[in-house]
Amino acid sequence: MVDSHLRSLLANHLIDVPSSDRHTVKPWFQGKIEFAPPVPDLTVQGFVLAGGRLDVIDARKVAAIVYKRRDHVVNLWIPRETPPGANPN
Repeated sequence: MVDSHLRSLLANHLIDVPSSDRHTVKPWFQGKIEFAPPVPDLTVQGFVLAGGRLDVIDARKVAAIVYKRRDHVVNLWIPRETPPGANPN
């Protein structure tokens, strides 16, 4: 996950859908991944939504929700939930 975070910063691939609107970011993932990721509103906690992007962790597509807090970038990766006993791959 650290490698994915660093890659997003170095490769200038931080955001595929730039928006501070949850109702823009969440539907953008439709058809790109097999699930609808939650896009939490974290403004009260000081995290401003910057957008989202597709990412890959452990050879699986995940949603990356990007927030900013002061001068910092925070990636929130959301994988598809795997039912108990199911093969995640």
